[in-house]
Amino acid sequence: MVVLQRERRNNGPDVWVFRWRELNPNGQKTNRKIVVGTVEQYPVQAAAQKAVDALRIHVNKETPRAALPKTVVSIVRIIWVLVTC
Repeated sequence: MVVLQRERRNNGPDVWVFRWRELNPNGQKTNRKIVVGTVEQYPVQAAAQKAVDALRIHVNKETPRAALPKTVVSIVRIIWVLVTC
């Protein structure tokens, strides 16, 4: 789940909020969010989305799941290295 939403504030202008879900090493999902900027900084969602694109790369790198091997070949290589060393 990755979402960019406009959120109201009690004081000050509305803000754009980027929300995502991370998978913890123990398998549980954790909801995360970060304020991208105000609607004064990014008047339209497309402008806020451009700011989020760079952030999304950082979020994907930081998730524990990104560090896991993605193919069977990767898993076999890791096991082979562990067994042969």
